[in-house]
Amino acid sequence: MSDAKANEKKPRPGIKDLVAEYGFVAVGVYLSTSVVVGGLAALAIVFGLEVESAGAGAGTAFSIWLVLKASQIPRIAATAVLTPFVAQLLRRRKKDAAEPPHPVQDGILEGPPEPLPEPGEL
Repeated sequence: MSDAKANEKKPRPGIKDLVAEYGFVAVGVYLSTSVVVGGLAALAIVFGLEVESAGAGAGTAFSIWLVLKASQIPRIAATAVLTPFVAQLLRRRKKDAAEPPHPVQDGILEGPPEPLPEPGEL
C-alpha cells in the first residue's frame, strides 16, 4: 500500500490555489499582464500590423480580444511565476512604510536637534 501512495502524483497548485494564497495580488498581477498584452496588441494594430487571421476583417477590439485569448495560457503561467515575487515586494514595502524613519540614522538630521528657545527669548 505504501508503494501505491508513493507513486501517486501530488496535484499541482492551480490558479485557484494561487488566488487562495495571495488573494488580490494574484488577481492584480493577472489583470496587469492582460493590460500590458492588450495594450501592446492595440499599439501594434494601430501602427499598422496586418492581422492575417480569422479576425482580419474584424475591428480593433475583436483583434485585441483574439490576441488576449491566444496569450491566455502564457499569461496564466506568468501570473503563477510573478505573483510570489510581487507579494513579497508589496509586503516589504508595507513593512517599510509601517516603520517611521529614524531622523539621525536615516540621514534626515545630522545630529541631535537644537533645543527650543525659552518662551521669553523670542
